[in-house]
Amino acid sequence: MNYYEVAAPAPLDNWVRCFWFLTTEAGGPQLIIPDGRIEIVLHRATPFGQVGTCGTVLRQSPEVVAGQLTRPIVVRPTGPADVIGIRFRTAGARDLLRLPLGELMDQVVPLSELAPGLVTALQGVVNDSDPVRSITAVLLNHMSATGRSPSAEPRSAERRVGKECRSRGSPDH
Repeated sequence: MNYYEVAAPAPLDNWVRCFWFLTTEAGGPQLIIPDGRIEIVLHRATPFGQVGTCGTVLRQSPEVVAGQLTRPIVVRPTGPADVIGIRFRTAGARDLLRLPLGELMDQVVPLSELAPGLVTALQGVVNDSDPVRSITAVLLNHMSATGRSPSAEPRSAERRVGKECRSRGSPDH
């Protein structure tokens, strides 16, 4: 298994904390621990399966949005995996997805149900030689087309939450 992260470039870094990349040939179940982040997950090979409470495995869509989790979920590769994740800052996904983020709590939903135009644009660049640059351009273009422009609001919100957590003795997000 190979996993690494790349910081989001400016000005996208106001919304996106990082891009992450995962490749693996196979493997057993992986426990996903809640971290308070919303992510878009792009499967460039075989999508993962999400393991249900009864042990059944439901294959994910090639492009999914994972809402903020309040409990762990279990996923497992269903074949060779090549995945790009877009990890948002606190409140960062709101401007991109244009919906109340609470609606995504504990949900993993196909991105096509929320933003079909964004799926089409991402499918066109996800296999580029520089996916961070290409995906950044797509996300900024999508926000601009929906009337959003880069601002520091999500980053500021994340700093406020981090300060509050530190003052209560919780680890920083």
